[in-house]
Amino acid sequence: MRIRISNGLVVTHPAGVDVNLASHVAQNIRGASPISANCLSRSDTICQMGDNRRTNQFASGLLMNFLIRYVASFSYNNYTYFFASQLQDARGRRQPNYIVPKLSRVCQKSPSSNMDGFTEITLECRGVNNTLYSIVQSSQVVDGQLFAVFVKNNEDESFDLASQSALCIYEMKNLTEKFEEATTDCSCVRDGGSTESANNYLQNAACRLVKGALQCNQVDSILPCITDPLARYPERDPGLGPIPGEVVFEHSGETFTSILVTKTMVQTASQNVAFIGSQEGHLLKVRFDVANASSGVVYEQLELQSSVLSDTWISNDTESFMVLTERKLIELSVTNCSQYQTCDECIKPGSIGGDPYCGWCTLEKRCTRFNDCDGSDDSERWLPFNEDECVTVSASLEHLPVDVTTDRRNVTLTVTHLPTNENYSCHFGNFISEAFVIGGNQLICQGPDVDTLPNIPVGEDAVEVELSLSSEYNIKFVRIPYYFFDCNRITGCVDCSTNWDCNWCVDDFTCSFKRDPLCGDFIVSALCTGTGSSLPFTDTLCIFIRRALLPRSCSISLLLPIMLHRSSLFPFGIPRFQHSAQIEYEDFPILKTGDTFISNGLNREIIFIVQTPSLFYFKEPDRWGGGGSGRNGICSEGYLHTASEGCPMLKTGDTFIPNGLNREIIFIVQAPTASTNISNKEYECVVGYEGRETSSKATVSDMNEDNFTVTCEETQYTYTAEEQTVYASLNLRWKVREVYIDGTNNVILYKCSVDRPDCSRCLSNITTSPVLMCIWCSSQSLCAVRENCNQGIQKVCTARPQITLTVPTSGPIEGGTVVQIIGSDLGQRFSDIEEVKLADVLCDHGRYEDQYIVGESVTCMAGSSVVKMGLVSVELTDGRTSQGDVMFSYNDPKLTSFFPEIGPASGGSMITINGTDLDTGRDI
Repeated sequence: MRIRISNGLVVTHPAGVDVNLASHVAQNIRGASPISANCLSRSDTICQMGDNRRTNQFASGLLMNFLIRYVASFSYNNYTYFFASQLQDARGRRQPNYIVPKLSRVCQKSPSSNMDGFTEITLECRGVNNTLYSIVQSSQVVDGQLFAVFVKNNEDESFDLASQSALCIYEMKNLTEKFEEATTDCSCVRDGGSTESANNYLQNAACRLVKGALQCNQVDSILPCITDPLARYPERDPGLGPIPGEVVFEHSGETFTSILVTKTMVQTASQNVAFIGSQEGHLLKVRFDVANASSGVVYEQLELQSSVLSDTWISNDTESFMVLTERKLIELSVTNCSQYQTCDECIKPGSIGGDPYCGWCTLEKRCTRFNDCDGSDDSERWLPFNEDECVTVSASLEHLPVDVTTDRRNVTLTVTHLPTNENYSCHFGNFISEAFVIGGNQLICQGPDVDTLPNIPVGEDAVEVELSLSSEYNIKFVRIPYYFFDCNRITGCVDCSTNWDCNWCVDDFTCSFKRDPLCGDFIVSALCTGTGSSLPFTDTLCIFIRRALLPRSCSISLLLPIMLHRSSLFPFGIPRFQHSAQIEYEDFPILKTGDTFISNGLNREIIFIVQTPSLFYFKEPDRWGGGGSGRNGICSEGYLHTASEGCPMLKTGDTFIPNGLNREIIFIVQAPTASTNISNKEYECVVGYEGRETSSKATVSDMNEDNFTVTCEETQYTYTAEEQTVYASLNLRWKVREVYIDGTNNVILYKCSVDRPDCSRCLSNITTSPVLMCIWCSSQSLCAVRENCNQGIQKVCTARPQITLTVPTSGPIEGGTVVQIIGSDLGQRFSDIEEVKLADVLCDHGRYEDQYIVGESVTCMAGSSVVKMGLVSVELTDGRTSQGDVMFSYNDPKLTSFFPEIGPASGGSMITINGTDLDTGRDI
């Protein structure tokens, strides 16, 4: 088979004439030359003289499967280079005979008609896991570097491509030196000796054609471009090993076919960008640092719908490039920054980074090229693709009460990548105010007036407003949700003490803003840090503290620094006075450090975190500056509680109530140690189900330090749904203010009769939980609770099993048919089934326990039999046997004829089959 595939390059002859240097891939074709030069214009004198330059023909004795697979060519420093993959040894004397990538070159200035200076060197592209990529696919030279994509072959001696590829880089300076060394070593003898090697597949290839040991220093002036008559077709000695490249990118699942490399400057950092096409129809955009070339990553992948060919080139302005696929020629922009709508999409912080051509224009809030962003010289105005983070904003307080006074409305924002020397505006929804930069990346926003805020939705305790910043571009370049809350809307202790800066007043079940006057002797708060930010209720150890006056003379421990000031709690510019004091404990806990702000002479709670629960006292060991000394020398006392104990709460549990019957409900309420008054209130029980509520009187009993018992008076609960159970919620409500104690107790309403049509399903522990107390009422043939059955109460089933149907109704005499027997009272559990028979033939049910349905069906496999028909029977372990007239037949199906008897080999013919008992069994 003759193969003649050309891969060439148009280069300019030194005399200014365009010359086509073409390589021919051949399979041991007699009379063919792998490399030849052809002029594009034969009218030129130079071309008329030298248009038949070519290498010598292939030598004889080559392997029949020897193939040079040329894929790329390029011009560099007056040489034309050809990239190919081929068998390492054209004559097959070396085993194993691997496929290797080879780079060859010819001198464009050589006058030799047979291109004696044609020289080859062997390259290598080896991955990090020692994976060898032997098949070169495409290449390009950029800034003195040779970029080439390689593919692993499935077998070492074949060109069968695998879906595993790599990109390798070679320094052209190093390759040039290797070519020159190969040419020199083949032409002369270096001082101290040197190896020589000539091409092994071209005719008349030979080294050191001049007789005698010609020293290289005698011929340096004519090498390496001119070798005739010193050498013919040099090759770098294979014994020296291949020249390794630097693997910068490996990729599985793709067969690379093309490469185009460009460079882009990102501020001061240079980036190589490779556009790599694949046989699978993808275009990969790969980025790697020039300084750290091995860090190649795919930052974008395009679907081109067709296999990409090796022909890819960039436009003169480097803004677009052309890609040739098997179906079409496509022009693509080197980048499309506008496709990225957010900063995270644009620069991908914390991951692989984004498109190196793009960056985030912060104040304009868009992804752009560097030059397309106004003021991009400011590093905070344009964030490059490899920036570690996007613009972020955080607030010193993430929420405010809706009715906060004017002097407490200010919110401090911290903004990353905030450009300096700019004017900013704050937006709380539609409310706009000037932002005051207070240094670095911080600024202060004045909160909105109350009348500009949207109403809090019904049933909610806060409204969300967007807080954003804008600059002279009137673009909101950063935003966060901000919340305005109303403590008075909160009706539960847990929500009050965890969501916002609120205190729960234990005595009167109200929620109030933390900076309002105390509402009673006991409060609950989970915001123990005093910073205004919420902490998870379940992770916080909080305090109940009795309302107390803190006198000037009451000292405070160094363990717990207390900061006193005289007016507003707003911290800017307020003088603070620190006192020292002492705290005593029943056992020594560990306090978390922090500051507590207390207005001098006013009643204020003290909230802090302690690792070990304990009773504590603030004591006054010394009088300090006069003032009251507190009660018996004790300034304040209180108790510490874990979060679960902090609020009064219903203890969870399940209560089962039969439908339509009067039942009382008893449950326990957990109460904090200090709040004994909570049990003295008038409550009612509220049970909610099917969209309605049923209330009943609640009686409190068994009161002690931390809990009390509640009994809901007998009430009838009836639901209409035909369901076995309906879940209802049980809440405890204080009647005076219709406020609920936190927590919900589950009430499960149930009907015994639903989906329990027989005794087996009624009394089975599998289908009926014992806690339901269901019984079989034989007088009514009904599953019910005892109160609904006047006579015939059964706790043990006595009725005989009933069989109503079998699927299928017949089977072959050989047996093996899986039969499902359907009926009622077929046992309360699988172990109740003693034996099953079909026409007096045992049917094996033991292997089908997973298909057993309590009381309803049992599955078995029919045994073998003769042709006959008989009753189906089931016997239980207690001796009860089934009754009924359901029959099962054993048949012997016969085929009598079919039509047509012949049909096309391609199939598709409809065939009619005739016979007897063809409906036997489950499946045909």
